[in-house]
Amino acid sequence: MNVEDFGRFVERLVALGELFDAPLSPGKQLLYFEALRDLELNGVIGGFTTAARACKFFPKPVELRAFVVGDNADHTEAAWQEWKRLAGQIGAYRSVAFDDPAIADTIVAVFGSWDQACAYDESPEMWVAKRKEFDRVYRIMRQRGLNGPKRLAGLTELDNVSKGYAVHADGQPLFDAQGQPLRLSDRKQLEATATMPALPPAEELA
Repeated sequence: MNVEDFGRFVERLVALGELFDAPLSPGKQLLYFEALRDLELNGVIGGFTTAARACKFFPKPVELRAFVVGDNADHTEAAWQEWKRLAGQIGAYRSVAFDDPAIADTIVAVFGSWDQACAYDESPEMWVAKRKEFDRVYRIMRQRGLNGPKRLAGLTELDNVSKGYAVHADGQPLFDAQGQPLRLSDRKQLEATATMPALPPAEELA
């Protein structure tokens, strides 16, 4: 939320307070706003509605936050399952984009890179330890409140970029009208080909 949202926020907060016979001073209204301002206004209003249905007493900010963002365990489980799903579906060679940037940042912090995460293969005991580390780091990354999506480069993109080639979002090289790979230094041609469709898989370009 931003300053422009304060009026609507207070209007709905005060209405919730009236429902619970809990008057709110201007100072308390401001404290609630500051405690929740990293969240989207519509989500917070939805949290007010949930609180009206579920609470017996006027909710604290931490309770309202839980109604909006859910339980931390739920989010970390979803994040873990999402990266595992994409690792199996996409693999280490293709680049990947996460709608939740906290997942991408956690993968880099815990594994080092996308390809290293895909290649990680250890004992069950090590996987348990890695999962705990992932959960801990993800909670920290999530608190930053960053907005997605965020890409992690696959091996194909890393290889092409190391050779100086410009690449599509999928990591495949860009080609000019003559079928020659464009280099990162070819800025004018890159602008001209910005709307080119994605190229076929790498094995078809060999």
